[in-house]
Amino acid sequence: MNKTIMDCAQMVLVVVTAVTLGVLIKYTVETTKLRKVTQDLFAESQKQTEYSLMPIVVMTTRPETDRGNLFVVKNTGNGPALNTRTEPICHDRLTRFVFHHRTAIGAGEQEVSPLYMDLRPGSLRPPELVQILRNLPDPIELHTRILYQSASGGWYETSHTIKLTRDGTDLAIDFDGFRRLPGTPSVTVVA
Repeated sequence: MNKTIMDCAQMVLVVVTAVTLGVLIKYTVETTKLRKVTQDLFAESQKQTEYSLMPIVVMTTRPETDRGNLFVVKNTGNGPALNTRTEPICHDRLTRFVFHHRTAIGAGEQEVSPLYMDLRPGSLRPPELVQILRNLPDPIELHTRILYQSASGGWYETSHTIKLTRDGTDLAIDFDGFRRLPGTPSVTVVA
């Protein structure tokens, strides 16, 4: 009789151990699912934070009553644009146009961005650039990128095309695109 009690006790122990193992496996599976959901929620939260603080910097002109239009870079996004820089525009091997502006532009702020041309003293205003472009034998489009960093560390770029209007009397600054960069950009910008 002792043997049957021992056998029954061992069977109960095996069943209890198997049930405990099953419960532990289920708990492990559920915990793994919860960890995955938590990681996904955290990643989505980080994206939402980045989007809510994302700067979007564009180039435009601003009328100046006493001296004609000025070039400006404007942050139309919700967060500050840091380490902002505009790539120089090289339309041939001899001529280079360089925009100068502050490297930090707050949300909703705009910054005057004088344009300088190699081998010419002083800055160019939009009407002067119109004259230069009109005097070229073939009409050209000038392409540039504005690179900047958000407060959370992500890098972005906006690209623009500067060209004459159809009638050749003014400049059109087209917004070509916006994207998040995969890493830190490398660009040579003259200060």
